[in-house]
Amino acid sequence: MTDEAIGREIRQLRDDIKDDLGEIKGELGKLLPREVYTARHEALTRRVESLEREAELAETRQTATRRWMVSAVVIPLVSMTVMIILAVT
Repeated sequence: MTDEAIGREIRQLRDDIKDDLGEIKGELGKLLPREVYTARHEALTRRVESLEREAELAETRQTATRRWMVSAVVIPLVSMTVMIILAVT
């Protein structure tokens, strides 16, 4: 290889490195700062915990409603049916 060819290769390498560094700097600008990431993560964690509590409350209410239905509707119907059967016999 001649000195000119080596010089061209070095210039090409420098240009490639400059382009690559420019791309890296551009991509770094798109990244979130750690403080922003931490704040968003904490807010998301609080939101998930809140949703979990709401789901547990909804499940508890559903269970209470089911128990009420059994005690308010099913048990009286069964009692009346038994009373009618006993009255008929």
